Amino acid sequence: KYISIIIDNSYSMNLSGSEGQLFEAAKNRARAIVNAAGSGDEFNIVSADMNAALLHFHGKQATLEAIDKLKLSSGAHPLSDLLTVQSRSLKDKTGNKIGFCISDFQNNMSNFAQYKVDTSILSTWIKLPSAEHDNFSIDTCFLQSPILQTGQTITLIAQVSNYTEKDVEGLTLELEIDGKPKGIANFNIPPYGKSRQSLSFTLENGGNHQCALKLPGDNIPNDDELYFALRINQSYKVDVISESGERYADAVFSDNPGFIYKKELAGS
Repeated sequence: KYISIIIDNSYSMNLSGSEGQLFEAAKNRARAIVNAAGSGDEFNIVSADMNAALLHFHGKQATLEAIDKLKLSSGAHPLSDLLTVQSRSLKDKTGNKIGFCISDFQNNMSNFAQYKVDTSILSTWIKLPSAEHDNFSIDTCFLQSPILQTGQTITLIAQVSNYTEKDVEGLTLELEIDGKPKGIANFNIPPYGKSRQSLSFTLENGGNHQCALKLPGDNIPNDDELYFALRINQSYKVDVISESGERYADAVFSDNPGFIYKKELAGS
């Protein structure tokens, strides 16, 4: 027999269930499948990060060693992609073809509408449910304005996602700059929804600043902190070249201490 085993090693498998950590439970199920097979059977492993080295078919001992070495990975592909790879790896094999899929089957991974079932494979899917956990992530952040000045209000926009089935109220997003708290946002977020939050702050010193956004209290910490850096120039140079006076530019820049303002006549 040719036996292909999908082992979900995405970060959601770091959660715990009735058998302990889901990832270790998945590896134990895979070991049991290998140990129960015949001595002449061959196996391959399809991991969520599609490690190409595991796709080759091997005997029992080599497969058990590969399972032992498998680690959690951030590079997870949808289960439909993994099932397609599994089908392709078994396509040219003769004899009995058996496929297993061991996962927690999270919604964001389980896009089965894009997968066409391969009826030549005897398939078994094993779900390892986790205990209920909160799961949020900080997706991205960006500045409302590209011009940053000391002593002036700076606005940061951050996007947060909710990966749970419940409406969450009172979620807190914290901003730290150079290790000190600089802002906080409290907000609600719908099931499987996204929320953009604004945090405003000022900085009195120019130069480089180390910044961090944090979501405290989440049970899956891998995506709950986002680090970035800001650089604030003490002043910006503005050079206006014109055939006549530019009163609007004068109004904005001439008396602004954050700008070194210079005017030149065109053609001079």
